[in-house]
Amino acid sequence: MSSGQVRAASSPVAADGYRPLLVTVVAMVVGITIDRWVCPPLAVSWLAAVVAISAWLWYWRRSPCPSPCPSPCPSPCPSQRRSERFAHVASLLIAVAAASAAWHHLVWHLQPADDVGRFARPHAAPICLEAVALAAPRQQPKPPYDPLRAMATPDRSRLTIHVRAIRDGADWRDADGRATLLVDGHLLGIHAGDRLRIVGKIAKMTPAHNPGEFDFAEHARGDGLSAVVRAGFPDCVELQQRGAVWRPQRLLDELRRHGNRMLRKHLSPKQAPLASAVLLGVREEIQRDQRQALIETGTVHLLAISGLHVGILALGLFGLLRLGLIRRAPALLAVAAVTLLYALVTDARPPVIRATVLVWVICLSMWAGRRATSLNTLAAAAIVVLVFNPADLFRVGTQLSFLAVAAIGWLQQCRAARAETDPLDRLIARTRPWPIRISRKFGGWSWQILALSTVVWLATTPLVTSKFHVLSLTAAPLTLLLWIPITTAMLSGFALLVFGTILPPLASPLSAICDASLSLVQRGVELGHSVPGGHHYVPGPDGWWLCGLYGVLAVFVLVPSWRPPRRWCAGLLCGWIVVGVVVAWGSSRPDDRLDCTFVSIGHGTSVLLELPDGQTVLYDAGRLGTPSGGGRQISSVLWSRGITHLDAVVLSH
Repeated sequence: MSSGQVRAASSPVAADGYRPLLVTVVAMVVGITIDRWVCPPLAVSWLAAVVAISAWLWYWRRSPCPSPCPSPCPSPCPSQRRSERFAHVASLLIAVAAASAAWHHLVWHLQPADDVGRFARPHAAPICLEAVALAAPRQQPKPPYDPLRAMATPDRSRLTIHVRAIRDGADWRDADGRATLLVDGHLLGIHAGDRLRIVGKIAKMTPAHNPGEFDFAEHARGDGLSAVVRAGFPDCVELQQRGAVWRPQRLLDELRRHGNRMLRKHLSPKQAPLASAVLLGVREEIQRDQRQALIETGTVHLLAISGLHVGILALGLFGLLRLGLIRRAPALLAVAAVTLLYALVTDARPPVIRATVLVWVICLSMWAGRRATSLNTLAAAAIVVLVFNPADLFRVGTQLSFLAVAAIGWLQQCRAARAETDPLDRLIARTRPWPIRISRKFGGWSWQILALSTVVWLATTPLVTSKFHVLSLTAAPLTLLLWIPITTAMLSGFALLVFGTILPPLASPLSAICDASLSLVQRGVELGHSVPGGHHYVPGPDGWWLCGLYGVLAVFVLVPSWRPPRRWCAGLLCGWIVVGVVVAWGSSRPDDRLDCTFVSIGHGTSVLLELPDGQTVLYDAGRLGTPSGGGRQISSVLWSRGITHLDAVVLSH
């Protein structure tokens, strides 16, 4: 092998060029998407998987030529037949796609005959059922007083139940399936595994009634929830039998409760809810105004337990274990175990699963002394997420999580290809005075964080504006401003949760550090939210435009030979933007037409009038219940029609 080949094989780009798991994920995505939108019969998917596997085995058995081929090589050499190699790989990918489609069909389309959702109707009906609690209740405090709210909402308890039986007259009928239980008031003394008898009302999950509206029924369906049960009082829930004390979910609930109590005990009342949301994923007590400020500043990922939290926890453990307290192998095992436990305590959402798998792969590669490739490792995490729940593919949170990490991996790959490793530069850097070394190191970290946040913002902004209609211009600067306090808050908060009980004297300084850091985070978010023009509400691109954009980017990553020169990339992006603008302009409403749209907002009235002169008028906008609910339903219709301005609002009463 020549020296040039040695350099190519050892370079990061070359080492990262072999990505079989990434191609496997693409096959899984294709199969799941086909089953979601085309919905072939389950037998067809299984038959296609069996036929493709059989073809792969046949091609594999008729490839007797070793690698490398002997000299003289037989003619024709099977290992040199490009068409046969392509058929070999294609049959395996088709099998993966067909099996993924079948798995998604089982999860999404099939419903048992005794599923609890078959007993539910669109409108609530009385019911008596027996179920098993799958988790401890989550307390939802009542919203702050709003004079526009027609009916006051009390404190509520929310938990997930597994229905076992439904009362039919004097008899009990077997039932199955999961449902959401909502109880007005505080439901106390219930743990995971407890068998309950519930008297209340059952209804189907609320679907989307307007274009562009978030579909709660579809989201719940992805989690296996087919109905919602409402109980008016805690006394409507009767404990029939205690579950096992050592049930894993019960232990996880106790850990979460203990951590929540620790944070409330040692932190100030103003920062404790934010700390519970950031560290444990308990977001029920975050007020709507604070949540809206995080959304508009592009920092809402601080609330959702994601890869950021798992990454900071793993880095903190790595730094602690590098002090030489224990050997390398046990240290890596401890990091993997703690991150897995944290993922389970925080409900193992897709971004957390993705980050946990990445940490596990990195630990395994460090233990084996090999380098983990970024995109191939990300593909391994995607496989795990899709195996757990293929419906997560169509959720915005999952898409944003993987899209952000893919953008970070691409940037680091580009930086690794340009890395300067001149020994003389490193020697000069070591001889500088320590203040200069620290300042240069800090400046380098700050520049890297700004570059990473900017790349992530550019990659995720089209999807964010399409789904949430918010364009935040302060996201990247705020990330640079908040990375020190949020990292300090998380590390000190994790340390408080771990050492606050074991070593009580450490609780006071750790809580002071965490409280001060969270206060800085809140002030930074408030500062970013008050910047004039820091965020804008925009209609966002259509789905076909997003598919084209991210599809082309995925092809460029998977097939680098198809990637155009860099000078053409900006031109292609601008051209695709022009195509989206032209199509949107061409599909606009004619000027000489009157459109009248009745918006479904439940118990209330809302009519959108689009006048021939281009003006838009909203007649009534009221409903019983929360005003924000009616606002979301009306705004979804406005965004779907590309309306960004109302000329008048007429209130009849």
